Amino acid sequence: MKPVFHEAKWATFVAGLQSGQFDLSVAATFATIPRALAVDFSKPIHYLGYSAIVRKNDSRFKSLKDIDKPGIKVAVVQGAAGHEYAKQNFKNAQLVVLSTGDLTAPFVEVSAKRVDVGIEDAWATRRYAAKHPEVVDLFSESPYNVLPIAWAVRKGDTQMLNFVNTVVDYLMINGKLQQFASKYGPSGRYQLKLTYEPVVTE
Repeated sequence: MKPVFHEAKWATFVAGLQSGQFDLSVAATFATIPRALAVDFSKPIHYLGYSAIVRKNDSRFKSLKDIDKPGIKVAVVQGAAGHEYAKQNFKNAQLVVLSTGDLTAPFVEVSAKRVDVGIEDAWATRRYAAKHPEVVDLFSESPYNVLPIAWAVRKGDTQMLNFVNTVVDYLMINGKLQQFASKYGPSGRYQLKLTYEPVVTE
């Protein structure tokens, strides 16, 4: 079987699955409750939280409450889980919603001083902060809103879902998934660790 790859944005990957444009999304997707109403998720491949990028000398922010204040501009990627969280929990800050598939776009807005805070997953924030000394990863030691990361299939496609779950088990048990991911650096504090012990029967 030869795969055919399609590029989708976070705001459109659900519609792409539902319309049959593609059958499987292998992006590292946060399995949220609203998304689970529209697609079926595989077993988790690991767990990951969110963090925020702020400018290095900006001492206004110590917690999420400090972000959700009038006059604070917060950049998010449209359709990403960080966007979902911000809509539900930030009632006072001004959201700057970026229509892009580039998860570093909110951080670029912070570096360019167009917004105060950029929100994305803890893996993306860690990598960006390591390469850009003008910013800091605000919640590097304690990411918030930790969720399972999974792949997605069309709602009700149990045959594909069962196949994908078998693949996930195989990749996890044999260490292949970690091998593939290792070249991209640490993926966060909350790794899913599976242990398999032999069962002795009499």
